Amino acid sequence: MVEVQAVIRPYFLVRQEMHELYKAVRAENGTQLQLDFLRALPKEPKDVKPAASDLWEAAQWNQREGALRLSKSDPSSIDTQDSKGYTPLLICAEFGSTDVARVLIEAGSKSLDTPMVEGSNTPLLWCSQWGFADIAKLLVDAGAQSVDVPDELGTTPLVWCAQEGFADVAKVLVEGGAKSLDIPGHYGNTPLMWCAQEGFAEMAQVLVDGGALCVDTPDEDGITPLFYCGDRGFLDVALVLVRAGANLDAAMTLASERKLAGHLRFFRQLDEHLKSGKSWLT
Repeated sequence: MVEVQAVIRPYFLVRQEMHELYKAVRAENGTQLQLDFLRALPKEPKDVKPAASDLWEAAQWNQREGALRLSKSDPSSIDTQDSKGYTPLLICAEFGSTDVARVLIEAGSKSLDTPMVEGSNTPLLWCSQWGFADIAKLLVDAGAQSVDVPDELGTTPLVWCAQEGFADVAKVLVEGGAKSLDIPGHYGNTPLMWCAQEGFAEMAQVLVDGGALCVDTPDEDGITPLFYCGDRGFLDVALVLVRAGANLDAAMTLASERKLAGHLRFFRQLDEHLKSGKSWLT
């Protein structure tokens, strides 16, 4: 069980710790949590941080007025990278600073796709890792082209979304022209495989609607996404996969051959549900 202790911490550390808490709770119970609590954190806490002295600081703290002032007084800093390769826009994408991201883009930022020097993350990769759909939409609408650009380990934005269940970000990427719907990431899993393993039905639907074809593509152990659903009881994801063409008969045959009673019961339940004509789970 994940234990949570409330302590008074500087705002910057609180944001980092909330990210870690989110990952820890998800790892503990395997359910999809929303980042509403993170997004609801105060954008510019009073009496914690003084007015920003540069655009990187304004971006970190989502200080809109400071960003407006600094972008006008020193336009050249809008796309300048610090020693680690962070542009102000990269800071916004990592910390969910939507207001400042909008200021920078409206001021003509050209670093929509500029990656870090250390780590290679683009702004869209940060959005995909932390679930910041609003910033992803701002970037794509402004012309960001890195919807399929992977990180240094080969993991694309869509794979990151699938690992965490960020269907809203994935939808932005797909509508922005992402083509990597069937491309596996660093661990060899395709986006749909992650959805099957983690139980993200909405995310799976976004991928299928976007044209994902690997509904029956097995992993290195020969296990298909549908079989993972049977292993973990994710009927809603299984429905998405079968309606997209996943081979239910093959999954039932394999479960029977391996004498996996639980899997076989799951697939029979799925078959009955499909034959009933119901639109979704009841």
